[in-house]
Amino acid sequence: MKKLLSLFAITICFAILFYPETTISNSVGSPGGKTGSPTDGADCMQCHTVLSTTSVLTNITSDIPSSGYVPGTIYTITATINPLSTLSGFEVTCEEDATGSKTGTFFTNSSFVGETQMVNNGNSVTHTASGNTLNTWSFDWEAPVAGTGELTFYGAFIEAGYPLGANIGDYFSSTTLSVSEFICQNTTIDSINSSVACAGDTLTIYGSNLCTPTTVHLQGWSIPDSLVLSSTSNEVVWILPSTLSSFSVVQLRYIDSNNISSYTNSISISHGIEGCTDSSATNYNSSANCDDGSCIYLNCIDPSLIDSTVICTSLWDPVCGCDSVTYSNDCYAINYGGVTSWTQGPCVPPVPCSVDINNGTVDIEICYGDTAILEVDTGFDNYSWSLNGSTGALLGITNIVNATNPGIYTVVVTDSANCVAIDSIEVIVYTSPPLFIQSNPDPPEICLGDQIILEGSTGFTYYWWDNGSTGNSLVDDPILDTWYLLSAKDSNDCVVKEDIWVYVDSCVTEIMNIISYQVLICPNPAKGDMVISLPKFEIFDLRVYDISGSLILSEDKISQTFIISENTLSKGSYILKLSHAKGIITKKLIIE
Repeated sequence: MKKLLSLFAITICFAILFYPETTISNSVGSPGGKTGSPTDGADCMQCHTVLSTTSVLTNITSDIPSSGYVPGTIYTITATINPLSTLSGFEVTCEEDATGSKTGTFFTNSSFVGETQMVNNGNSVTHTASGNTLNTWSFDWEAPVAGTGELTFYGAFIEAGYPLGANIGDYFSSTTLSVSEFICQNTTIDSINSSVACAGDTLTIYGSNLCTPTTVHLQGWSIPDSLVLSSTSNEVVWILPSTLSSFSVVQLRYIDSNNISSYTNSISISHGIEGCTDSSATNYNSSANCDDGSCIYLNCIDPSLIDSTVICTSLWDPVCGCDSVTYSNDCYAINYGGVTSWTQGPCVPPVPCSVDINNGTVDIEICYGDTAILEVDTGFDNYSWSLNGSTGALLGITNIVNATNPGIYTVVVTDSANCVAIDSIEVIVYTSPPLFIQSNPDPPEICLGDQIILEGSTGFTYYWWDNGSTGNSLVDDPILDTWYLLSAKDSNDCVVKEDIWVYVDSCVTEIMNIISYQVLICPNPAKGDMVISLPKFEIFDLRVYDISGSLILSEDKISQTFIISENTLSKGSYILKLSHAKGIITKKLIIE
């Protein structure tokens, strides 16, 4: 019976011995360019030994409407895999169908921070080390400029096979999502939020396929673009100019690439009755629904009402007297002001006819890719922004503009008294020198146990790596494929980033293969002590690392037998590195 048990144990050890083992590959995400798209060409199967390409169900979904994407709009994209194990990964990119060029801009979704990352110069998104235990990842994507046309999202997915976390026996799948650009066709106005309006009112047009109109037409009047607050495919929000007194129909006007105008259908709207709408005024018009500022207040001050002996409460409940004075409350208005009428709330002072961008700041300096917030006071009726004298897309009626391009930004404002004020500010955009990483060796591929030397390009005042190292060079000896991120600051305090993948190969020679076959690990996986049996007359240095690359156990010059006690390692997967005079052997250890 003992002989049978011994024979059984030997059989198990030989099974473990001859099973091919590898180190974990790309558990921290794809290096980029592996989606299988027309431009990428390559896919995950360039790095993974795939067991099956049909067993994994995958898809790419989005909140892009069936009518197509609107240029410049940010959408949420979701990549999903039907998992067969606990480890999964993906890479997604987007390309124009006509040219094959990468298109759109990817961003990390706030719900998946730390679980997704940008690769391939920001043209693709993939999982991180924290995200490889998920089967669903979401990220944001900003649609490209108008005229891009049809495009396709390409996704490549990997499901870990056996042994878990290794790049052998994996399951691979790919999928696509095609979307079209929203084009203004069959535009129709269905309704308007009010059939009666006054000058200066904010109105909303509802319809279908509205896009962004060039102008709003109102009974022969063209409403300036600056009065169009916002527009989507189903609504346009705009403001009636104060100069218009009568109108009957509303239309939207579009101009195509050939400068030919087209109009939507018309919808009826009428101007309200103008007059004094304040019931406390002597000329109050009960039929009026548009106040024209004509209200007249007679006998505003009645001296007989003044009684300074009255003690009024100190409660702040302001009223605006007919004399345009703000009183603490109505008691003070009557007994100390003698006013005959008032309105609830403080009096609103007139808007000063002057404007200062960012409170008079001379200029603003930003780095390329950053945004300068330009702001002026609220309270003006109209705002018009321009860059270097050209209004373009900046024209609007807002007191805030987000500036990303260099140049002179100018704002023209108009108040209720038709007083015009103007101010300008220069936005200076600094462009950093290019940052690239040179590796030695080049390409960045090393054997396990060797060192990699990485060096950032010159022209920067400060460098720091994501592992905490500073300086433009880094020397490291990774045991796994590793992604290195370098950040650099130039003389203008602008920060740029660059990354590089370093690939680690076991580089096992034929001689080391023979020696490797003589290394036995029993049991593996282990719930107690683990015995490592080494070939006779051979000396090794032993190192054990966790899957993040941290050194857990080391022992120099061991031979024949080494025991890892059950209390030495906690549950999990580890990498055993045996250094020999003729090379290095790596094995995978599993503690249950």
